Amino acid sequence: MADSAPSPLTEEEKRLAACASGEAAWRRFGPYLSERQWGTVREDYSADGKAWESFPHDHARSRTYRWGEDGIAGICDDRQRLCFAIALWNGADPILKERLFGLSGPEGNHGEDVKECYFYLDNVPSHAYMKYLYKYPQRAFPYDDLVDENRRRTRRDPEYELLDTGIFEDSRQNVFLLKRRATMVFIAILAATIVIAGMALRFAIWQSLVGAPAEPLDVPAFSLIMGRRRLAGSAIGGIAETQEMLDFCGKHNITADVEVIPIQKVNEAYERLLKSDVKYRFSIDMASLKSE
Repeated sequence: MADSAPSPLTEEEKRLAACASGEAAWRRFGPYLSERQWGTVREDYSADGKAWESFPHDHARSRTYRWGEDGIAGICDDRQRLCFAIALWNGADPILKERLFGLSGPEGNHGEDVKECYFYLDNVPSHAYMKYLYKYPQRAFPYDDLVDENRRRTRRDPEYELLDTGIFEDSRQNVFLLKRRATMVFIAILAATIVIAGMALRFAIWQSLVGAPAEPLDVPAFSLIMGRRRLAGSAIGGIAETQEMLDFCGKHNITADVEVIPIQKVNEAYERLLKSDVKYRFSIDMASLKSE
């Protein structure tokens, strides 16, 4: 019996083969950036060797690192010479959110501990596609509360976590970061202030607001003018715009994370929706209508 023909390579396998042969350097950039550099022994400039006490999180925004960098959902080259990360502001904090907050060894009742909610959702070996979720409160981040309460507790007590503060009760906190090939996509499902704040950190960009904010927009006019930034609004678009989007996605092999169901299971999908048993958006396979 003749051997069957080998299966064609997937797009990811092609990328990995290109990396191995030296034809492409997909892995030159990846999720190599630390989310916390402050307080490490690499940044210990204390006289007594107590790195945690000499370089707490509160100093990180004002001091220069010598041996590394950090950032939320950051990517960098394999030598950490060029780093990219996001900086967020919810309109309530006294500082930008540039790195993960955590307790130092002496501050935590169980030692060093990050007090954030963040998730690595997806990645491929070449790092051509990565997906990250960060939960950013739209009220003032409880920095002092987390420090004070954890310091008060003993080693026998449970840790006091960010979720315990009730900061997410308004449920407007999701920030998705996606990297696809050479493109970084920033999707904010938040209050209006964070959408505008993202503009304050980039030069000459166009940002479109496609969701209805829960509160009136607070637009920093001076930041728009000096940075040559543009803010626009859009509804879902008409047939022509939708077709243009679909054509672009088809040309560049951009797909959505959806769960395709036949029309016969629409009631089942509705029941799952009521039970919060949903990971992706449901999309009905229109071809299943022909079997009715």
